[in-house]
Amino acid sequence: MSRAETFALVLIVLCVAALGVGVIVEAAKFALLRSRRTVTQGRLERRKKDLEDALARAEAVEDEAEKLQKKLDTINADRQKTASLLKTVLSDRVEMIHELGQVDRSRGAFESALSTAADFNRIEDRRVMFHRDVWKRRNSALVWADTQEEAEAALARVFTPRSAVQYVKPRPHPEMSKIPGPDQR
Repeated sequence: MSRAETFALVLIVLCVAALGVGVIVEAAKFALLRSRRTVTQGRLERRKKDLEDALARAEAVEDEAEKLQKKLDTINADRQKTASLLKTVLSDRVEMIHELGQVDRSRGAFESALSTAADFNRIEDRRVMFHRDVWKRRNSALVWADTQEEAEAALARVFTPRSAVQYVKPRPHPEMSKIPGPDQR
């Protein structure tokens, strides 16, 4: 064998060896890529599962939020209803009744509307009968007396001009006269 043949043979062996090493390196790269792909797919699957779990939790939280919003709306509606009822109670429909005299069914019951004088706001607090808020509502007096004149006299004794509370002439109370006393039953 000549040198050229030996050289060619060595060159062929080296090329085959280089090709083998190249194939091995490419196979290793391919194996490495495949393992990376497997790891990445595992991560991707875990992230997909985590995403599905997060979406399920988000949906559950949205459902809970909707339920809580409905409950809040109901509570707000109840609060507004209560506030409205409170305003109704505090409005002029509530009547403050000042009862004068001893309750006695054998005597007559007379009623009289009460109001404040025009200069009521200028009167000192110590001269105001009851608290000022009482007079922001309708006020009336229920007087137990034998006659209308006695009822008017009782009103005049209690609600003097200095108190700045005015009354109208008392009239018989229609409902109290219908209620029988204990001896009339």
